[in-house]
Amino acid sequence: MPTGKKKRSIWKSKAEYFLFRIVEGAIQLLPPRFADALGVLLGKIAYYLVPSRRRIVERNFRIAWELQGDELHHSTKRCMETCGANLLGGVRCGKMSDAEIAQCVEIEGAEILQDAAHAGKGAIVALAHMGNWEILARLGPLVIPGNKFGAYFRPLDNPFMNQLIARRRTRNGMTLFSKENSFGQAASFLREGGILGILSDQNAGKAGDYCAFFSRNTSCSPLPALLHRRTESPVFFASLSRISTAKWKIVIHRHQSQSDTPSIMLGLENAMRISPVDGFWLQDRWKIVTRWPLLPMSRKSCFTPATKHGMVYIHLSSNKGICDAAIPALKGLIQGMPDLLFFTNFPNVLPEQVHLEKNPENWDLHHIQPLDVVIWCDEPPNKKPKYPCLAFTGCGSRKIFTNGLTTPVNLADPESWLLLIKTLGYPPPYSK
Repeated sequence: MPTGKKKRSIWKSKAEYFLFRIVEGAIQLLPPRFADALGVLLGKIAYYLVPSRRRIVERNFRIAWELQGDELHHSTKRCMETCGANLLGGVRCGKMSDAEIAQCVEIEGAEILQDAAHAGKGAIVALAHMGNWEILARLGPLVIPGNKFGAYFRPLDNPFMNQLIARRRTRNGMTLFSKENSFGQAASFLREGGILGILSDQNAGKAGDYCAFFSRNTSCSPLPALLHRRTESPVFFASLSRISTAKWKIVIHRHQSQSDTPSIMLGLENAMRISPVDGFWLQDRWKIVTRWPLLPMSRKSCFTPATKHGMVYIHLSSNKGICDAAIPALKGLIQGMPDLLFFTNFPNVLPEQVHLEKNPENWDLHHIQPLDVVIWCDEPPNKKPKYPCLAFTGCGSRKIFTNGLTTPVNLADPESWLLLIKTLGYPPPYSK
């Protein structure tokens, strides 16, 4: 059955594999302190030379930590430097033994996980992409040597890299589970007293539970909660932070609340609060898909109401015919998507919950939460306005929109705007 995924070139995979082995070998020749310093330097260079990644980190920090101005820029820079140090530290630790790694790690709370292991019910450890990834992968042997430890593992696209990483992960007795087909095996593993680590901070797409993460609704992994309900194994969290040059600290604490997805995500937040700059914020956690920019925000919250909303700016036309034609579609959108805050350029035209914003080009100066989507309900402009948004959408044939109706349409026809809203992902083409 075709998957629609483009077949990967075997030669490209081989080239990536050999390049990684060369770079890895060079880094492993460095003393740990040198590798750490080099990682910080590379992170600092990336801050200035890779603006696309810098903007992703800044957006995540604005959503999660509500930072602005100098504090935002300083924290973003520190995060990228720390990520560089953690990345190279992980490569440097790749061939180190568990005993060697233990020399550069402090552990707090190991006894509570050990007690759970001795009770024989197994334990679920919800993890975030945080700190030195090689230490994170060795969490079980570092905390409870000799105990059964497993982890969920997403196969890598590169088959050579996948084989290498899988071999290294299993050499110390770790059991790997695939998210696609091993739920029953993982449940059995927990019932037998195993400790199972699950990276739980990534966007889970259509398969996820839609609930609040850092107070903004998003798709979250249901796996820890599902396994807890199936096995009654207790849930734990582990944070990993870089405390000094080539030194890291693991902090483990037990989940004290009911183990549904929203409460687990709240526990994961608290673990990440120990060291915000150690989180791998270079991934677009609250992703807006250009093709369907409203879709992630059009799914209804399953459990907890969000207090941080997606931000949408609606540019209304001064042409009364175009403006009036767009209103029915916009009213339906506004009433149907309580997760969003709407702003517009004209007062008293849209429902009263829509806020006035006359200068969206300076959005970042006046709003902590970033602007996600601009809906241009007017004639297409000659050039794209300098709005700091992820998706710039509208009707018309000009190729300035990131998505929308790019074929000629009648802007004075309400059906055109209804079709545009549907094209952007509302109502969603699938439901929970």
